[in-house]
Amino acid sequence: MRILFVLKGLALVRHFDEVLTRLADDHQIVLAPTKFGDDHALPEALSKHPNCSVLTASPKRSEGSLAVGTLRSARDYLRYHEPTLAGASANRRRALSHLVHVVSRGARTLPDDLPDSLVPLSAQEGRVLRKTFGHLESLIPADPQFEQFLTDQNPDVLLITPLVSFGGLHSDFVKAARRLGIPTACLVFSWDNLTNKGVMHEPPDRTFVWNDTQRKEAVDLHGLEPSTVVTTGAPRFDPFFRQTVSTTREAFCTGLGLDPGRPLVAYLGSSPIVSAQEPVFVTRWVEAIRGSTNPVLRKAQIVIRPHPRMKAIWQDYPAFAKKGPSDVRYPGVAVTVPKSVDGDAGLFNTLSHADAVVGLNTTAELEAGIVGKPVYSIRVPEFASGQSGSHHFHYLLREHGGFVECADTLEQHLAQLAAGLSGDFDADRLEAFIQRFVRPHGLDTPVAPLMAEAIAEWARQAVSDPGKPPPAAPQAPGQVTSEAKLVADVGHEATAGASKAQVVYDKAPLFILADTHAEREWRLDPGRKEPWTVAWLDENVGPGDVVYDIGANVGVFSLIAAANLGKKGTVVAFEPGFATFARLCENIRLNNFTRAIIPVPLPLSNQSGLQRFRYKSMESGQSRHRFSAQAWNPEGKIKATDQPMLAMSLDQAVRDFGVPPPTLIKLDVDGAETLVLRGGSETVRHPALRGVIAEIDPECEEAVLSILSQSGLTLVAHHKRKKKPGPWYGIFRR
Repeated sequence: MRILFVLKGLALVRHFDEVLTRLADDHQIVLAPTKFGDDHALPEALSKHPNCSVLTASPKRSEGSLAVGTLRSARDYLRYHEPTLAGASANRRRALSHLVHVVSRGARTLPDDLPDSLVPLSAQEGRVLRKTFGHLESLIPADPQFEQFLTDQNPDVLLITPLVSFGGLHSDFVKAARRLGIPTACLVFSWDNLTNKGVMHEPPDRTFVWNDTQRKEAVDLHGLEPSTVVTTGAPRFDPFFRQTVSTTREAFCTGLGLDPGRPLVAYLGSSPIVSAQEPVFVTRWVEAIRGSTNPVLRKAQIVIRPHPRMKAIWQDYPAFAKKGPSDVRYPGVAVTVPKSVDGDAGLFNTLSHADAVVGLNTTAELEAGIVGKPVYSIRVPEFASGQSGSHHFHYLLREHGGFVECADTLEQHLAQLAAGLSGDFDADRLEAFIQRFVRPHGLDTPVAPLMAEAIAEWARQAVSDPGKPPPAAPQAPGQVTSEAKLVADVGHEATAGASKAQVVYDKAPLFILADTHAEREWRLDPGRKEPWTVAWLDENVGPGDVVYDIGANVGVFSLIAAANLGKKGTVVAFEPGFATFARLCENIRLNNFTRAIIPVPLPLSNQSGLQRFRYKSMESGQSRHRFSAQAWNPEGKIKATDQPMLAMSLDQAVRDFGVPPPTLIKLDVDGAETLVLRGGSETVRHPALRGVIAEIDPECEEAVLSILSQSGLTLVAHHKRKKKPGPWYGIFRR
């Protein structure tokens, strides 16, 4: 096959060189950069390969199509006003800067003091804008210049990276390819590709991503069909996994004028987009370390490795201009300048000999993780607007499931760094994250062969039957199966207006049907409303557990629990609201968890019988309904939102109906906690129950704490969503 690979510049080849070399053994590879002048040499294996060639010209937009770039730039900018990306202030500012440049034809730049945010958009408003821009995009015809380019090249398939770029130039290739019947695939080259420069304006037939986090980004942020996204891992790190140390610690340190007998901290510089004044911050950081009262920190040696694109900026600061300690004010501090942007032997040696690593926001932190080194960061918005202001920054942080310890203050940072230098860090967590984020098919499994084969197999099928829709991507562990998709299609027919949406959750792809305000605003992102509940489920639920989700709503927490069970264990989801229970059942089937989750449409009380349930709203996903043990009286005063329900006790459910006793309970029943616990006294006292997480209303707080304490459960954590008085969340452990 003839494979045309369109990429921003030849410098990006290094991210896929081993993949391309493997493909070139059996196919013709044509590299088509859209930006020239970076004079980046191809890796030798490709430059000498008889089946690899490089084009020296690229199509430009037709004069009449320049408005397309303006429209797409506006769409890119407005995307950063949606809730998911509203915190990405640095990305939003770059998008606005690009938009100003485009509409002014380069005559204006964005003033530093100009606010970059118009107005925060709600999720619903964001969907309206997405739909509007999507409709406008569908009206744009393929650019004839790009059609002619592809016709001349006559490829069997088109690969492209990064595809996501302000103004969407690469989308013109995809649109033209679709018109000509050429299959297309996007290769994601970096961990920030899908969040840092707007939108995929024209979706490809297939997208190859590093991990499930990027898979979720592709679906949630760019509207790709989950079946078209393939998780392979990051091939760019394969050479780094094979790298070995080429010098001893003594030779490395003495060559820089450092003492090999002292602890060594490696500081990894960030790109100018993250911080244009990083040396100023590093100066203060070094002074803080040297002035520390902690002897480990005070005596630590420091090697600074500037970002390859920041070498000139660092050289403006005499203290950091030369290799070795060049300023008497900073003894034990050396600078080693990288030779290229590649993860070369110099970087590997630096990380291997370091005892701890510090950085603001750089990909090299991942390479430090690969080597097994603890990484520390500190939020410094005054020096690095592109740090916390970049959406992808948070993925590496410990509080978001990553391995990087990030401090809010210099004092906190120094304490964390001192602990790391003493060997006090979670190596298992670090390794687990690197596998999940970089090599999801196994730490010992190189990515390049897997990706090359996945691309080749997709291309063979797409080319052999061009009239047939592209084949679905291979299913990853925990991914929705074709059986579940069939059920989802049936569910869509039964629930007019409901749309499938992916839950914001990193460990597994989970989906719910969502068409009400409550479902979209409160259920799709459980970590925004209750991050402690998500963390509790992730940390406690494992194979063989029986989890009671009492007050399950549409089942998001039940789905998360089921995902953590693997293939062994049970979730029992209690939800009495009729519309919400129906959606709970649909979501269970949608995710193919019928074997794992038992839905129960009854309220739990301290006694059985017909009792009154009062709805706050009839829409699915709503909460704050009211339930009491008051017997139903059809002759009494009844409101329009009242409904009689057959209630039972928790003990009765276990004793009389064969429901397996719980090992963990999540309790969220909006003020009826006491009723549930009094009706489940035997169940709650049972030694098999290891822990409980409960939302507790102030009105019943004393009774709930008393019951759980008497049952042998101790309060170990307390969480609250709002500062004002109201419900709070308690975590209890036996």
